[in-house]
Amino acid sequence: IRFTVTAKGPGITYQWQLSDDKGNTWRDSSNKTAEYATTLSDKNNGRYVRCVVTDKYGNAVKSNAASMSVKSGTPLAITAQPASVTSLEGKSIIFTVKATGDGLTYQWQLSDDQGKNWRNSKATAASYTTTLSTTNNGRYLRCVVTDQYGNSKKSDAAYMKISSLAIIGQPVNASGKSGDPVKFTVTAKGPSITYQWQLSDDAGKTWRNSSNKTAEYSTTLSSTNNGRYVRCVVTDKYGNSVKSNAVSMKIK
Repeated sequence: IRFTVTAKGPGITYQWQLSDDKGNTWRDSSNKTAEYATTLSDKNNGRYVRCVVTDKYGNAVKSNAASMSVKSGTPLAITAQPASVTSLEGKSIIFTVKATGDGLTYQWQLSDDQGKNWRNSKATAASYTTTLSTTNNGRYLRCVVTDQYGNSKKSDAAYMKISSLAIIGQPVNASGKSGDPVKFTVTAKGPSITYQWQLSDDAGKTWRNSSNKTAEYSTTLSSTNNGRYVRCVVTDKYGNSVKSNAVSMKIK
């Protein structure tokens, strides 16, 4: 914070004085310019300042006394950090920061060198939304939160990453005689993938989960499942999912 006095006169000099008892007693500071600057803290909270201006003839005038005080309010703090996101290419992803404080503003920053250098983005809300692509794959981001008093805090850095989840082998249609065994297989890659086969008896309009949770679905052809469609939903450890092609089983 800064205090400034403007004066006129022949050969004037300045002497700033400080008081910690609301102006009852004063002591000289080391500042002898037209401006007094300091950092506001609990130590000088409530302190008064004034300037004694003296001309070359020894005439002196005192400025008004001014005070400095720490404003009361909610302390600035980040209460929820943005979390890294691994998702599928083309998906809309969102990062959110939560903070407490007075008159908060937000500035999201981006880094393409794992946090070594940062640049401001256009996002100035508590959330940052983007579409995951090869352009921003591996990008880091963080949010600088500032309160109305000029205090700032940076969030933790989070990253965005394209998941390697993909189906590389699709199931194919199966047919045979009633009572023949049929088998459908899906081949997929990705981190810690799980499988959920789904069934449809209306040509794929609606689906229900089966009890099968492996890479292979086997059954016996019958009049009950004749014309039934099957597909597999493959999910990675981040919650990303991809669906296989829908294929059918038919009695010849």
